[in-house]
Amino acid sequence: MSLWKIAPAVALMAFVGKAAGEADVTVQFVENQRGHTLKAWMGGISFDTFAGQYVHNFTDAEAGFAEDILTANGGSIPREIVTYCTEVGIPLAIDEEEVYKFGTFDDVVPDDSPLAATRAQLIADIFGVFGVLPMQSGISDDLAAAFGLLIWEILYDYNDVDGYASLDITSGTFFARSIDGSPAGGALDQGIIDDFNFIVASIEATPGLGSFDATNPSGATFGITNQFRQDQVFFGPPFIPAPGAVALLGMGGLAFGARRRRA
Repeated sequence: MSLWKIAPAVALMAFVGKAAGEADVTVQFVENQRGHTLKAWMGGISFDTFAGQYVHNFTDAEAGFAEDILTANGGSIPREIVTYCTEVGIPLAIDEEEVYKFGTFDDVVPDDSPLAATRAQLIADIFGVFGVLPMQSGISDDLAAAFGLLIWEILYDYNDVDGYASLDITSGTFFARSIDGSPAGGALDQGIIDDFNFIVASIEATPGLGSFDATNPSGATFGITNQFRQDQVFFGPPFIPAPGAVALLGMGGLAFGARRRRA
């Protein structure tokens, strides 16, 4: 499954004159798609978590901004959307539908620190550089995990003194290891590390490409937030990436035919 169930050809839609802001949406977690279950360490505490693509079913949306975005390009609600988690260790809305606040990611980013705006922009830059690629079902598990881990690394470990150099998934306040049966976990797979570093280098080389403008025909970064459930980030309105976009990630081993797994 790809983000928004992308059709072979998609006409871009600009939301000119639509008022942006937070709005209510009803959402339920469906399944995990591409990625890996890993051991995450944060502040000296470890826990197993899934890094990668999360599929959520949007079953209802408040009329206006949220409904307009979620029904873009001939879409309809209910609608399954591929998202990435922005909160580690918080429960998913697995057993029942939950009401979330929906908005551009800069409005709903789960970060109230002085660096909140910078961190939100860095996450948006991932989508500004790679577009819809992080949500495509054809990417490798390593690459999907790298996208998910970088989002967490930005939120939990980025600092403005070291800048991009602070984004190191193998050390710091937040880091990840493989699950190998040992309490501390084993070394993270080199493929994930290589993909992670490639993504960081790419957003560092072209900073500021991410957008929170819902009228942007190239797409914007959106999020959903709920006090008791995992917040999520995703990219939309949908567009088809240029033919060369997937080739950029050849080193990530783009694999097809993913097997799905639940959290």
